[in-house]
Amino acid sequence: MADRHVLCCKACGTTLTRAVEIVLRADSESGTPDWTPKKPVTPPGQAFRMTQAYAWSTDPSTAVHLGHVPIEFLNVDDIGPSVKLTRKSQYLNGCCGLDGCDGPNQICQCGNEIGTLKSDCWTPHTFIPFPDGTRWEVESTP
Repeated sequence: MADRHVLCCKACGTTLTRAVEIVLRADSESGTPDWTPKKPVTPPGQAFRMTQAYAWSTDPSTAVHLGHVPIEFLNVDDIGPSVKLTRKSQYLNGCCGLDGCDGPNQICQCGNEIGTLKSDCWTPHTFIPFPDGTRWEVESTP
């Protein structure tokens, strides 16, 4: 059985997600994440880890804040109640959700920036952890 992991805040240690299985994927593999707008990228309980940057824009003049590798994609339903919306209005763009194109729009309850939520009508729906603000831990079993 594969290890299950929880995402934690680097600043305060709060658990940010329920336990998920992390699956390594490459764009050329079958089972590649679903990039369909308004659809979850991953099934609940599973995170996809990719070893190449996520190109959310084809505009070469746009800064790619999601260009870190590895990059993980989680189902929005796996995010816990300690994850909150940022107060930085410049990160809250989108027409009927969050497009996630401008910066980390999710924070821990302690205020630490922890990731980007994409939930707009033209984006796939996913949560992408910010590596400078989070860490993965193996789920502890009682």
